[in-house]
Amino acid sequence: MTPESDSYVVRPGRASDAVEPARLHASVQLQAVTGGQPHPGIAAWVEDLLDGHPSVVPDDFLVAEDPATGRPVPSLVGPRQHWSPSAMWSSSSGRHDVEVRRFRSRY
Repeated sequence: MTPESDSYVVRPGRASDAVEPARLHASVQLQAVTGGQPHPGIAAWVEDLLDGHPSVVPDDFLVAEDPATGRPVPSLVGPRQHWSPSAMWSSSSGRHDVEVRRFRSRY
């Protein structure tokens, strides 16, 4: 923030916001895995969510912005989820615990 401004503006995300939130999230998440370095997978994931993910749109993000610079600072995403019993229990392998572990190991 700057001396002229003592608060952030919170607004819906935009596709053009992808770089700053991706950099920020990559810098703070999974630090134990990366030894304190930005996590490239998190950066790619956030950029994907803000720029063309099939189930998330930029509007699903809340972005805090410094009004003096227009630069996004913190952000939060609330992806929409559509659940159905058939989708919850269907898996190509039938082993849901294996699928979850595979997903987690990528991040």
